[in-house]
Amino acid sequence: LIVIVIANTLNIVIYSSGVLNGETFNMLYISPYFESTLPVFDSIYNSVSYIVFLALYIVALSLGSYIIFAIAKGISKISCRRAK
Repeated sequence: LIVIVIANTLNIVIYSSGVLNGETFNMLYISPYFESTLPVFDSIYNSVSYIVFLALYIVALSLGSYIIFAIAKGISKISCRRAK
């Protein structure tokens, strides 16, 4: 969540500062000013409001991170049991 807050703050501050000169600055593809180009998230971005998109993005990434963590923890438990 901290990284998402930092990324979105930078997206807003840098866009508002006018430094871009026609370039795109879209950290983590969650800028409110530029479309997300990530698969699946691009269709979500176009069909719901930005706040809903951001909430779904946070939930999806948190769930994905938890699943990877749970798999790694399960593998670790299995390897510890085999070592005994």
